[in-house]
Amino acid sequence: TKLDSGSGVTLYLAHNRSTELIELTRKLFGDASSLTINGGTYEVRSVGDVTYKGDGACSFSIVARPFATTQLPWFLGGGTKTEYGSEETITGTVTWTDANKLGSIDSSLGAVKAS
Repeated sequence: TKLDSGSGVTLYLAHNRSTELIELTRKLFGDASSLTINGGTYEVRSVGDVTYKGDGACSFSIVARPFATTQLPWFLGGGTKTEYGSEETITGTVTWTDANKLGSIDSSLGAVKAS
């Protein structure tokens, strides 16, 4: 609409965080060296679907495998030994704060801590 010169105009902008929160979620799992889920340690093998659910939350699907690293006794040469379990698909939800900080991660196996 044409306005007279000097007329005021009000613009309303909406910020949709979906794209940035999807990318943050992908980066979270892509950069994670391991995840702790209910006391078990998992290695992330791949990141599958990540979908924005609203209210700062994204659903995710990852493929991970459990592993355990043990210290070998000196009489077996010392050092460490890592044993891996079978890959499994883990689904869940990541919740982000308004400042794009990690709020929580809940999965099909329980609460998750990324490291």
